[in-house]
Amino acid sequence: MTAWNESAGGKRAKAILKSRPFLTVAIVAAVWIGASFASRGFGAYGHLRYLVELGAVIGLVAAGQTFVVIAGGIDLSVAAIVTVSAISLPLLSWQADPTGLAPVLAVLALTTVFGLVNAST
Repeated sequence: MTAWNESAGGKRAKAILKSRPFLTVAIVAAVWIGASFASRGFGAYGHLRYLVELGAVIGLVAAGQTFVVIAGGIDLSVAAIVTVSAISLPLLSWQADPTGLAPVLAVLALTTVFGLVNAST
């Protein structure tokens, strides 16, 4: 009787199954499927679009912070400034003009001032 030898493909497949990125994707997929069954509308197009929109904002902030770090600086206030803008805009928007441009410009000015103050210290 001969011993069973694993082929190169079998070793590669086993290594992939044990890798952290694969396990992370598998866990996220399992949670996603479970949430889709548990919560009506979780996998709906509107919800997926909302998640992508949120991810786009966070991705833009992360890209900006990456450029700051690559340029040799470090700025830990980015999250705080994003939080200020996320809280300020809804507070100002309820009494806004129909276009909504005034609150956006006000929050942009406010966060620019905060950013300049943080950069100067």
